[in-house]
Amino acid sequence: MGIQQRHICLLIDNFSGHKITCKLHHIQLEFFEPNLTSFVQPLDAGVIRCFKAHYHRAFCLHAIELDEAGNRDIYKINLREAMVMAQEAWDAVEPSTIQHCWNHAGIQANSLAPSSHPPHADPGAWNIIRQFADTDDMTLPQAEACLKEHLGNTYVEGDWVDALKAVMDAEGDNIKAAETVEKLASVACQRTGLTIKIPLLTKSPQLQTLEHGLTKSIEELTMRRRIIGTPPTVDEILDPQEEKNIGEVTVYEDDDAIVAEIQRRQGIRSGELVEVESDDEDEDDQPKVCVAELIPLCEKLEAACIARAGADSSLDLIHKLRAFRATLRREELQNAKQATLDQLWNTK
Repeated sequence: MGIQQRHICLLIDNFSGHKITCKLHHIQLEFFEPNLTSFVQPLDAGVIRCFKAHYHRAFCLHAIELDEAGNRDIYKINLREAMVMAQEAWDAVEPSTIQHCWNHAGIQANSLAPSSHPPHADPGAWNIIRQFADTDDMTLPQAEACLKEHLGNTYVEGDWVDALKAVMDAEGDNIKAAETVEKLASVACQRTGLTIKIPLLTKSPQLQTLEHGLTKSIEELTMRRRIIGTPPTVDEILDPQEEKNIGEVTVYEDDDAIVAEIQRRQGIRSGELVEVESDDEDEDDQPKVCVAELIPLCEKLEAACIARAGADSSLDLIHKLRAFRATLRREELQNAKQATLDQLWNTK
């Protein structure tokens, strides 16, 4: 970059891990002010909140179902159920919501052609200013009207105040006015026009609907006296204080510790090392049901659904149970082993 005389302005958030002590050449770091995350990062502009709203709504409905079924601990959920609910929550985030959040952040590539200029450096606009400076036939209101017509919605009065004022201050000295205009035009063309606009944060229609549904679920649990104390608000559920507490950045004593940590992570990634997280308590609480027992259970549930075919959800449940039973049959066949003669004849 030094040889090519390139200069880079890197915009990053003010996370402590982004702070550096070394001096960079040709790279300028500009840190965002605090609390700008939701304005400049599309995921934080509503995508993550929409995903969390889907998940917590499903969790509340899961708790209500367990309460209706007579369970005491309605908020207990195992790891697999949580993973399935999280997958369904992400799949339910609509593309329009993601597009809404990207549009809100406004960080997409400029729709203008690569050869286009920012409004304050538009050559056609500066030609109008030059014409205003070179001739006595154009008045100030006419010059402003020509600029507005040429630039359209991109016209900003503040971009042209100095240039128009310079021509007026020349008081008929066209040469002086032209020289001043050329200097201002040169400065304007060197400005990048980079600005950061903070738009008003608006929620996507999907997120508004989800938050309303989540509120109703919380009210339902409160009516069932399954929430102790003051019910949490939607913001407290979707943006808890615990998530804002960032842990300390790991500090290694020396280079050997860094190398050892990298080797450990590479070993885990390649499969040479295995990290095992204990989840015995959660697993022990779950009933152990083998495939051979699940298949007749599915058949009984199908028969019960057929007997209650008048219910709206009975037929849907029958189809799902049959599909699940077919999956269990395939799994049973795949895991089946050829019986030996000793197993057939040994009665002990």
